[in-house]
Amino acid sequence: MSEDDKFDYYEVLGLTHQASKQAINSAYKKMALKYHPDKNKDKSAAVLFQQIKKASDILNDDKARAAYDAVIRAKQMRKRRDREMDDKRREMKDTLIQREQAYKRQRAEEELAKKNYKVEVHRVKKEARRRRKREEEEEREREREKERDREPKKEQQQNQNNSGLSAKNSSKPFSSFMTSTVTPAGSHEDLEERVLRELQEAASKQNCHSNFEDTKKTSLSQFVPPADQTQQVSSISQN
Repeated sequence: MSEDDKFDYYEVLGLTHQASKQAINSAYKKMALKYHPDKNKDKSAAVLFQQIKKASDILNDDKARAAYDAVIRAKQMRKRRDREMDDKRREMKDTLIQREQAYKRQRAEEELAKKNYKVEVHRVKKEARRRRKREEEEEREREREKERDREPKKEQQQNQNNSGLSAKNSSKPFSSFMTSTVTPAGSHEDLEERVLRELQEAASKQNCHSNFEDTKKTSLSQFVPPADQTQQVSSISQN
């Protein structure tokens, strides 16, 4: 289309695209009288009068009008396609924006999930360490309780062993003393001192101080001879 065809002839005449020839001629006469250069001295009136005259010529010719209508329909279809394309581009743009936003949300959720996972793993490890430590402490406490329970038994067994050993060893100095009493000895006081000394040595060696007094009384009553026997032993030794 030329520069003059950039405007719509139907709009110049104030008509629709379905206007009849009678309506076109009536509109042309009315506007031609209004914008004729002889009657309208405005500078733009001459240009508008030329557009009115050309619109009347084209629209009153059937072939020219059909060609012009085809151009108009093509322009309208192009505009409609452009609008549709704009709508599609706009929709595509919106879709891309939505997809980008969804991707960003997904990435943020993944990062948050990874962070939460690391936090939970750290928490589980920490709790496992605390649990193992608590179990180890409980096990050590049980071992200490067992050891405390065994201590009285050990002490009792040790005391029994010591008592048996002391009783066994306490008879030895007495038997040796029986053989020594028949030998010449000193006075009754020397004999008593020697018995006490041997008893003290035996009790000291076997840690039996608790039984010393009872053993002393028993031993003295059994093995210390009466005064007359001591005198006989002394007289025999003098002879």
